[in-house]
Amino acid sequence: METFIAAIIVMMSLSVATFQMIRNMKYCELAERRQKMVPLVLYLNSLLVICDLSVGGHELGTRLFTDVMLVAIALSVLSSSLWSIARARRIVSCVIGIEVMLSIYYLLCMLSLSILPDDRWLEYFALFLVLAYAFLFMAGVWLRLREVRAVMNAGTVWSSLTLAVDAFYAVVILAEAAVALVSAYGEPLVQSGVTVLLCGAVVGSGLRIACDSVFVVMLRQERRIVESMKISPVEVAGMGQREDDIYKDIYERVLEYFERDKPFLNSNLAINDLVSVVFTNKLYISRAISQYTGRNFCQFVNYHRIMYSVECFRSNIDLKVAELWPMSGFNSIVSYNMAFRLFMGENPSDWCRKEKIRLSRKGK
Repeated sequence: METFIAAIIVMMSLSVATFQMIRNMKYCELAERRQKMVPLVLYLNSLLVICDLSVGGHELGTRLFTDVMLVAIALSVLSSSLWSIARARRIVSCVIGIEVMLSIYYLLCMLSLSILPDDRWLEYFALFLVLAYAFLFMAGVWLRLREVRAVMNAGTVWSSLTLAVDAFYAVVILAEAAVALVSAYGEPLVQSGVTVLLCGAVVGSGLRIACDSVFVVMLRQERRIVESMKISPVEVAGMGQREDDIYKDIYERVLEYFERDKPFLNSNLAINDLVSVVFTNKLYISRAISQYTGRNFCQFVNYHRIMYSVECFRSNIDLKVAELWPMSGFNSIVSYNMAFRLFMGENPSDWCRKEKIRLSRKGK
C-alpha cells in the first residue's frame, strides 16, 4: 500500500513540476521568482520520496506523510497572499535544505552506513511539521492584520477572497494532517488515504502558482473580478498617512503618463525610464504600482499593452494577431499570448474571433 501511495506522490509532484518548468521556459519573460522555485521544490521532494521508498521499513507511511508535509509548507507560503516573496523564499530555502539532508540520510541508510530513526522520533518530527505549518499560517495572518489601518485600506472584495482561499487551504491541510497523525496509531490505511488527499491539496497549491491564480478553477471569472477593479489597494504594513499620500500621488502620475504618452508601446520600456518623468526613484514607483493595482511593474506594463491591442482590434477587426503583438509593444508573440490569457482569460486568436462576431452582429 505504501508503495502505491509513494508512486502517486511522485507522479503528482513530477507532473506539476514538469508543467511549471515548461511554462517557465516557454514564458520566461513573465515567470516570477516563486514560479521558478516550484519545480526545484517538487523535484527534490520526488527524489526524497524515491529514496524513502527504497529504504523501506515499518514506518514508511509516517515518513511519506512527513515528505508531503515538507512540500506542503513550501508551496503554501509561495502560493499564499499572506507572505511576501522575500519571506517565502527564506522559508522555502529551509524546506529545500531539509529535503536535501533527508535524501542524503536515506541514501546512507540504503548503503547501510546509517540506521532508520525509531518510531517516536518520526512521530515527533511529523508533529513538528504540522505545528510549524500552523505557526506559519498564524504568523502570516498576524503580519497581514497587525496594522488596522492597512487592513481597512485593503478591505476590497479581492483581498477578502484571497484571504478566504488561503484560509481554506490551510484549514484543509491542517485537518488532513491531524487525521493522518491520529490514524498513525491505529489505522495505517486511513493514514495512507489521508496522505493522498494531502498530496491533492499540495497539487492545488502548486497549480495556484503555475496558473498565477487564486481559485485554480473558474479562471475566467477570477480575471473578470481583477479587471473590474480600477484600483485594488494592496496593504503595506506600517504605512502612515503621509506615505499613503505619496504613493497615491506617484501612482496617479504614472497612470497619467501611461494614458497620455503610451510609453508601454516601447518594447524596451524599463522602470528606470519612469524615474525622470515621475520625479522619484524606482523603488517608490514599484511600491505605488503594487499598492494600487496588485501587480508588479512588468504586469502593469503588459496590462496596458493588452488593453491597447484590444482597442486596436476593436477599431479595425481586420487586424491579425501577428500584427497586434508588435504594435502593442511586445517582443514576441509568446509573451503576448501569455499576457493576453492572463488578463483576458483566453487565447488572443479565440478572443479576436468571438469579438469580431460580436461586433459584426452589433453593427447589423
